Amino acid sequence: MKTIVLLLISVLFLVFLSLENVRIGYEINKLEKKKAELTNYNRILNIEISKLKSLERIESVAKKELNLTVPDKFETLIIAPREEVSTGFLSKAFSFILSIF
Repeated sequence: MKTIVLLLISVLFLVFLSLENVRIGYEINKLEKKKAELTNYNRILNIEISKLKSLERIESVAKKELNLTVPDKFETLIIAPREEVSTGFLSKAFSFILSIF
């Protein structure tokens, strides 16, 4: 009698393990599909980012939506970087004050 009960418990345990194996297989398959979908969506988003960052698009938005124009050579001012003469406190304070204006 003990042998039959142990055999029955062993068979039930093997059936449980088999069903659990199938369930986990389905779960893995579902997660792999979800990963593929998210990878594809990520690729689409990266393409969209590239399109939005393109200089042609930015120039188009600047001209059409913001009404900006390309300055001519008389409207362009090039400012050379300042050279620091001294690194003392007064020099730093003066530079800070000038940076505000």
